[in-house]
Amino acid sequence: MVMMHNGRRWKKGYVFFIIRDFILMRHDLKKEMKLKRRIRSSNDEKESKEEEVEELKKRIQKIKGDRVMRLMAVATDVADLFIAVVEIEPNPFYNHTITLGISGLVSTWAGWYRNWPS
Repeated sequence: MVMMHNGRRWKKGYVFFIIRDFILMRHDLKKEMKLKRRIRSSNDEKESKEEEVEELKKRIQKIKGDRVMRLMAVATDVADLFIAVVEIEPNPFYNHTITLGISGLVSTWAGWYRNWPS
């Protein structure tokens, strides 16, 4: 009985982090759209500063990189959630060798990608 309680708590943690990453990605998308609007408005002005536009483009690139990293985190959390479900509540779907293999590969690939030095 204790194992089931701990398992449910683990699953809630995975779901929490998945939802958190999607919320942060949405926030970053809004920020990126604002920056793109600022670039367009500065391009329309005759006295636009080239340095400011370059800085805005760098910030947009950073946001895009963060989005990729968050997607990798979501992929890892979903794969780990599948693996946790198998350990807690075995059933024919999640117990399938291919499903576990794919989940493990996604988890490993996403973890490797997140830890790769830039």
